Amino acid sequence: MCFDSGVKGMALNLQSDHVGVVVFGNDQAIHQGDLVYRTGQIVNVPIGPGTLGRVTDALGQPIDGKGPLTNVKSSLVEVKAPGERDTGRWWGWWCVCGGKQGGGGATAASPSEGHPRTPARGAGIISRQSVREPLFTGVKVVDALVPIGRGQRELIIGDRQTGKTAIAVDTILHQKACNEKTTKANRVYCVYVAVGQKRSTVANLVKLFASTGALKYTIIVSATASDAAPLQFLAPYSGCAMVSFLRGGPGWAGRRRGSARWAPGVTRHWGSVAGG
Repeated sequence: MCFDSGVKGMALNLQSDHVGVVVFGNDQAIHQGDLVYRTGQIVNVPIGPGTLGRVTDALGQPIDGKGPLTNVKSSLVEVKAPGERDTGRWWGWWCVCGGKQGGGGATAASPSEGHPRTPARGAGIISRQSVREPLFTGVKVVDALVPIGRGQRELIIGDRQTGKTAIAVDTILHQKACNEKTTKANRVYCVYVAVGQKRSTVANLVKLFASTGALKYTIIVSATASDAAPLQFLAPYSGCAMVSFLRGGPGWAGRRRGSARWAPGVTRHWGSVAGG
């Protein structure tokens, strides 16, 4: 949905006399009597190679002053994972018939004998390869003691000011040297989602990535402390959606900064819904 002021929102509660909308922006710009327009779209963000090297907000709108995104297409923020369903095959159950030593033979069990079917894989579950390709962080202690692979989820946990973000930033910077030694199909692309940080912190990070050449293979999604709580809630999902075009192709590493700041955003997000 779109308001007269240009602020966008997402309709969640549809009642007979009113509609509950989560506002993705400054709610002070909305006044009584303003018109609300239906966009006819579900919340989506741009995806594609054009997002590499750019800084966007949680809605995928560029905020780096480099103009509109090119070579992109729209993708839903929340999508069901690709799945596969297998209901037509049977387990390769084999039974020995005859019962006499040295006699009888092996025959395939028939469905009428009551053997179980191949369990159907539910929608939203996809067969995956085991983690087999390493992802080097550039920190010798981490690479030696904590093996990390592409496609693996790794939680960086610790107290404040202990270097959690430093490890993630160093990992992103280290991929430049790794990408220069490999083919384009095997390069690692990174996503940095900043939730609840100061704008100055994000700006300094962009300068660091740009000066080291790491920005060209990195996507930065920013939802700073001054942004609305629903945008902070949406930012991690937008970051995951933006790298969906790499599924099945090159590797990618994601980093969501500010998990401690994300939970309050979720609370305020749902609180705004309950408030109507």
